[in-house]
Amino acid sequence: MKYLLTPVVLAVSIGAGWLVYRDSLAKVEAKPAPVRKEPVAVRVVGVSNRTIEDQVELVGQIAPAGEFQVRARISGYIRRLPAPPVVGSPGQNGAVPPAGSEPATVGQVASRGGSGADETGEENVAAEAAGAAAPLNRRSPEEDFVRQLDVGDYVQRGQLIVELESSSFREAVARAEAAWQVTQAQLRAKLAELDQAQKELDRQVRLGRSGVVTTQQREEAEATVAIATAQVELERANVSQADSDRTQARIALEETKILAGQSGHVAERFVGVGDLANPADPLLRIVNIETVQTVVRVAERDYPRVQVGQEASISVDAWPGRTFRGTVVRKSPVLDPETRTGELQVEIPNPDATLRPGMHARVFIVLERRTDVPVVPLAALMGQAEAPELFVVRGTPAKTWQVSITTGISDGEVIEVLSGLEPGDRVVTLGNRIVSDGQEVTVVDATAPAEVQPVAAEPESDGTQTGG
Repeated sequence: MKYLLTPVVLAVSIGAGWLVYRDSLAKVEAKPAPVRKEPVAVRVVGVSNRTIEDQVELVGQIAPAGEFQVRARISGYIRRLPAPPVVGSPGQNGAVPPAGSEPATVGQVASRGGSGADETGEENVAAEAAGAAAPLNRRSPEEDFVRQLDVGDYVQRGQLIVELESSSFREAVARAEAAWQVTQAQLRAKLAELDQAQKELDRQVRLGRSGVVTTQQREEAEATVAIATAQVELERANVSQADSDRTQARIALEETKILAGQSGHVAERFVGVGDLANPADPLLRIVNIETVQTVVRVAERDYPRVQVGQEASISVDAWPGRTFRGTVVRKSPVLDPETRTGELQVEIPNPDATLRPGMHARVFIVLERRTDVPVVPLAALMGQAEAPELFVVRGTPAKTWQVSITTGISDGEVIEVLSGLEPGDRVVTLGNRIVSDGQEVTVVDATAPAEVQPVAAEPESDGTQTGG
């Protein structure tokens, strides 16, 4: 039995070995031949020299460069809100004040009506001279329905914008004038009494030398002169008081005519004809938009790089594609401890009233400008901002090589390269996420015509989009 098992085991072993050998030969014959890997297509751009600007974008709101509220200094009912002519209202219909047309000054307007000698007053005086009853504040029907000053109207400095009812103030002026004349007459009477008393005293003195007049008579004459002198001084004080009252009445009459303190547009109107004007309540709000401004806040890191006098570019949503020029006119000396930002005030010329208060503004300020420096597109950068890297294409056949660079300022599209690149280098701007160091690539020049092979699709990311 022992000699029988030995040949059987040997035969089984030989058979198993033959099967293993045959299977291995089959696997070797079935292994595919190696396939040559095709080069990846990448888009490149040459390093170029150009001027680059580092600018900061700030946001703010357009505001008028100046504004004021019109208030009455006295209480009274509003008689008129005379509207300006349509011509000469910039920003209303595109017109500007006619050349050579100067607005009336405060003195000119006051001289025309400040003392009560306005048109209505002159008519009343003429009527009184003719013996007729003079109606107060007589107006034509056309005047009652004249257009009122309203929001959007342009007014010039010194222009009459509000007129209060003035009849009571004219009467006060007349009473004050009459009282002043009475005190003048009383003063003349007292001066005459003083003159008479002085003459009597002089006569008493002459007679006293002859011994005809007693000392008592002379002293009585002296007392009479002293009393008359005091009465004259009193009347002179009364004249001064009456003159002051007359002046005050005239001023009150002048203040029934309210003039524009500066040129500008009416932004708000709080009252109408017939309303009661009080010194505590505003009547109108007038804004000057020939120059507008915006207040913006700059971050702490950029604060030292902005100086008063720097130019700024401003854009608004209402005028897309249009750029307005402004100037930094003020810079806050302190930073907000909570936001770590500093306040800047930018003024913008606005002669045609294109910019209006309340518009959202974007302000661009150039922090630094460099000319004729090498730049590359930001799309070419990889790695961390502190240690930027990119791929360059060199040699024949073209291969990509990863290099580290030192960067400078950026304008949001390209970035300055301070070191790390060689003359003639071309940097990869599309496909740099799917190539490796030393990999052969097919170059698609960004400046070449569009009839090029499509760039190989980049692998899908895990949800985080990366630039290529």
